[in-house]
Amino acid sequence: MMIETFRKSEGNHVKIRGWLIVICLCVVFAKTISIQAAAKLPTPTLVSATASGTNKITIKWKKVSGASGYRVYRRTDSDGWITVKTISGNTKWSYLDTNLSAGTKYYYKVRAYQKKGQTTSWSAFNKEPITAITGLTTPALVSAKHLNKNTVQVKWKKVVNAKGYVIYRKNENSWKKVAVVRSGNTVIWNDTGASSGKNVYTVRAYTVFENSYKYSSYVSTGITSDIYKAGAVVPTVTPMPTSTPIPTVTPIPTATPTAVPEPTITPIPDTKPILQTKWEGKTALVIGDSQSVVEKWQLKLVEILGLKFQTHAMGGMTLLQCMDGNGAEFAPLSLEDVAGKDLVILYAGYNNANSSFVGNVGDCYPQQDTVAGQTQYAINRIREYITITNNEKCEIVIITPHCAGRNPYMNFGGEEKNGSYASYKETADIMECVANANGIPCYNAYRNSGINESNYSVYARNTYYPDAPYPNVPDCLHLSDTGYFYLGTKISEWLANIQ
Repeated sequence: MMIETFRKSEGNHVKIRGWLIVICLCVVFAKTISIQAAAKLPTPTLVSATASGTNKITIKWKKVSGASGYRVYRRTDSDGWITVKTISGNTKWSYLDTNLSAGTKYYYKVRAYQKKGQTTSWSAFNKEPITAITGLTTPALVSAKHLNKNTVQVKWKKVVNAKGYVIYRKNENSWKKVAVVRSGNTVIWNDTGASSGKNVYTVRAYTVFENSYKYSSYVSTGITSDIYKAGAVVPTVTPMPTSTPIPTVTPIPTATPTAVPEPTITPIPDTKPILQTKWEGKTALVIGDSQSVVEKWQLKLVEILGLKFQTHAMGGMTLLQCMDGNGAEFAPLSLEDVAGKDLVILYAGYNNANSSFVGNVGDCYPQQDTVAGQTQYAINRIREYITITNNEKCEIVIITPHCAGRNPYMNFGGEEKNGSYASYKETADIMECVANANGIPCYNAYRNSGINESNYSVYARNTYYPDAPYPNVPDCLHLSDTGYFYLGTKISEWLANIQ
């Protein structure tokens, strides 16, 4: 009921104005009720996200009563939320997302909407997204060649987003696992248990999703090695580290591959290590550049200390890139890399020499992009990951560059300087200073390894590269097999004394 509080002398037009006010209030009230009702549209319940192949994921959700349609949203670990599909009608409660990237984890949310006239109301977002990971592409097999009578070198092409690879050799009519490579960037492996005749191999890539391993398919026909011929010229390829063959494994069926046993870290030989120390039976993560990616010096960790290892390395990486990756081929250091390790060995800095300024103790990237700053940044990142993974037992050590000589890519060596940038000597010394300031043991390979210009003929690779900037300069940066094993021995003996 309207209460008339106006004077009669004001006339009927006052009454009309009062009624108009009441009508407006009713309209506003009605719209408020409508909005409140619309806000009660339930959020769709997510049912499943299922990947098929390398580029498709199907998302399913439960029907929302009263909905006029749905909108599907997607994001990845590197990109924010985007709208991928708006579905009209309330008869379809699934969506097939296509043209996705292989080996990538995707997150999805779904909102319901309701249209009444010109008004569209929306449900809330899901509190937690639903996830799925697309399949990895199949590793392309490149070659299988004898290096000697009982060693075949197997090569394949890198698989994007792979965490590692599983290698199989065909025995009679079934596949048997012979090795696991725990790096997505390593695409070469030596089988030291091969026969001198033809050997057939295949490779599967793997990644990790929700605490389980996901495997790619494999080339069912495999790749067949050559036949070893005594006296034949063997390719001068330095052998890569081998993994002890696993004698009893479930063969892969000739049709659809079955789940492969969880990848393992480089096994310790059955023989006892040369030195009995606290490292026996423990596992180390080696972080580094081209000096570590070939996994040669690390073999002495196994032989001398009984220390298993996993490698996170790629050629050309600076201290910073060893942590953050290079945005293309080399992935950043991950929590998975650090989790469960007993020791982290940071062995890098070669690519900071003659390209970064020395800096001072107290520097830290990104405020100071110096050798000191990048070293401190790397220490901070490793410590952060140790804490996040509740792995406080894990220790850290640092190894500096040795006295490297000139090479086809950098015509500076030893104490020589490229302008104002740090020399190898300055790089090693400032890394040691930063390590000492953080209470971290440091092996200054420049001062203590004994490798220098007087013995490059023995310890350095001394190879020429015609396509490099300095093709007439021999490679005295990277080491020969003798050099790697010598340096690995020195590092292992130093580690043996750490209590």
